[in-house]
Amino acid sequence: MKRGVLGSLMALAVLVPLLWPVPSPSEMPPLGMQILDRQGRLLYQALDPLRGGSRPVNLDEMAPTVVAATIAVEDASFWTNPGLDVLATVRALAQNVRAGDVVAGGSTITQQLARLRYLPPAERAERSVQRKLVEAWLALRLTGALGKQHVLEAYLNSAPFGNLSTGVEAAAWTYFGKPARELSLAESALLAGLPQSPSDYDPFTHFDAARARQRTVLDLMVRHGFVSSTESARAATEELRLNDRPHPLTAGHFVDLVRLVAPAGAVRVWTTLDADLQSFAERETQRQVDRLAEHDVGNAAVVVLDVATGEMRAMVGGVDYFDPDRPAAQVNMAVTPRQPGSAFKPLLYAAALESGRISLASVLRDERTVFLTRLGERYVPENYDRQFHGQTPLRVALASSFNVPAVQVLNEIGVEPVLILAGELGVGLDPGSDLSLALGAAEVPLLDLTAAYGALASGGLAREPLLISRAEDAQGRSLVDPRPSVARRVLSPETAWLLDDVLSDDAARAPGFGRDSVLHVAGQHVAVKTGTTSDFRDNWTVGFTADVVVGVWVGNPDNRPMRDVSGVSGAAPLWRDVLTATLDASSATAPAPPPDLRQVELCALSEQMADASCAAHRLEWLPASILLQQPDPAPRVRILYPDAGSVLVPDPLVPSAVPIEVEVAPGAGSIDVLVDDRRVGVCASTCVLAAPVTPGTHVIRAAGESVRFEVVPSGRESSL
Repeated sequence: MKRGVLGSLMALAVLVPLLWPVPSPSEMPPLGMQILDRQGRLLYQALDPLRGGSRPVNLDEMAPTVVAATIAVEDASFWTNPGLDVLATVRALAQNVRAGDVVAGGSTITQQLARLRYLPPAERAERSVQRKLVEAWLALRLTGALGKQHVLEAYLNSAPFGNLSTGVEAAAWTYFGKPARELSLAESALLAGLPQSPSDYDPFTHFDAARARQRTVLDLMVRHGFVSSTESARAATEELRLNDRPHPLTAGHFVDLVRLVAPAGAVRVWTTLDADLQSFAERETQRQVDRLAEHDVGNAAVVVLDVATGEMRAMVGGVDYFDPDRPAAQVNMAVTPRQPGSAFKPLLYAAALESGRISLASVLRDERTVFLTRLGERYVPENYDRQFHGQTPLRVALASSFNVPAVQVLNEIGVEPVLILAGELGVGLDPGSDLSLALGAAEVPLLDLTAAYGALASGGLAREPLLISRAEDAQGRSLVDPRPSVARRVLSPETAWLLDDVLSDDAARAPGFGRDSVLHVAGQHVAVKTGTTSDFRDNWTVGFTADVVVGVWVGNPDNRPMRDVSGVSGAAPLWRDVLTATLDASSATAPAPPPDLRQVELCALSEQMADASCAAHRLEWLPASILLQQPDPAPRVRILYPDAGSVLVPDPLVPSAVPIEVEVAPGAGSIDVLVDDRRVGVCASTCVLAAPVTPGTHVIRAAGESVRFEVVPSGRESSL
């Protein structure tokens, strides 16, 4: 009778898999959402609070020791049985029948897989002979249809290991912080013992029980010939270094942002983040905040974008993401609007250059000026150094961050063009902004302003910051358009290049910051601008190379003022450290000017082309179209006396002076009159000045006009 039952069961083991197709799984391992860096390294895995999460891998990505340990403890005859251990199943069945309940298991790995994946959830916990028969039936079908390798791989990706970890790969990361392929024998044996009772053998809470279970697994591995007794003894005494962060989260603020924008249904999300650069930026951010703690600095944020693609390479939203004592620790300051101060000025000057109302030839007045706002209120801006610098070329005014000229420019072109351009660059501003906009009074997020600078670096092409490069659902279907983000032209190549040239000009920056400051990166072409707001509440530094744009904010999330910290001392050192980590040989090369730009020589403190009348000259870049269209200006000054080439004899009563008569055109203002480059007086209309001279040749200069004359001693005139 016993042989007949065994024979029937063996026949079923052979025939059933051939007659029925493999069923579809009723449930797959919980995947959650895996968020990966650009190289596929895990940043975070979202976990189902009830089912946890899994990280399925191929069998050849698991250490052979964890595969062997699992077989030894769960199903020693796995490679030879048909999905059932027939003798164990019959023995357990008999015990269950006699007891009238399920009191014995005897499940193989294949049966456990059938229960985990192919039985409906409501039936898995059911303790009945009928359920055990269905489980055995499924195991036979799975063995024939899937094969041993696939069954073993599926089981090791589906088994529960506790602490919200499903599958051996997830367990390896949870307990040891490493992939399953790197598990040692000791670690493999500990993990293999968990699925029988994950909570009882949890090494985080019941370490001694987990160790005892590990030794049981090692003994079984010796018994079944997987390891030697020597190897087993060595593994039993090996120190186990458990993971202190079972469910790690890297780049917390960035991950939070990705989870907000990830497509619905995504289980694997490849981001644009560079985990190595991110770690470096996080360390440097913490270090800079610690350095500035005595200045009441509590936080900082960093954004790194790829110029060519808009891809985000790093984002530090703040320090101490996990600090429970920081109420705002998880507030992402990289996307929180703050006042940028002078870091906004490049957008203002970009709008002004685009308007054609000013050019780099422009000379601006840096003097005490009373402006009227759109509400008719008086507005008197001051410079950071509380000084005025007189007539200042636009290049110097921007590079040295003088405030009064910036307000002068905004007053000239109006607020509306700046609002429009900022919006096109992705920087939304309050439509009620007034002249204080020139000094960065409107709040903007660091991410948005950094992306706007990216348009300057890319020749005027704006790109949306890109966080996700690829995303897949559970079936491996793509959920993200693989094409790169579309660039939009928002600035002319000429305007973008000119601003790049100004912001990388260390000489033009010298009046405001000195030469070779922290903003100057020797041997590299780097354009940069700082910002500091009133009462030292915000520090900014944003700058770029041809490859990356880096933005940094330093301050306090609760808007408390810092003490004596400017953009140069607060944000700039961190900006420089992060930027330097991205530099390569290509960063040293300055971009070539667009074909429409020409370098011309101008008078140092006027817009006129350089000539003999200029006391000093400067080189500047101007669009060729402006040079061609520029009409010859009407002379503002005429030198009425002496005539060019005159030979003069001083009046015997005033032998050391000759008269000079100058006519100034209406509206031309006050004009300096120089003789031999020394001022002899100022004319605002028609005037006669006495010029002290000695015998010899002399030159009169006034507003671009010049006359050369000669003075001879008295007594020589009869020979002339």
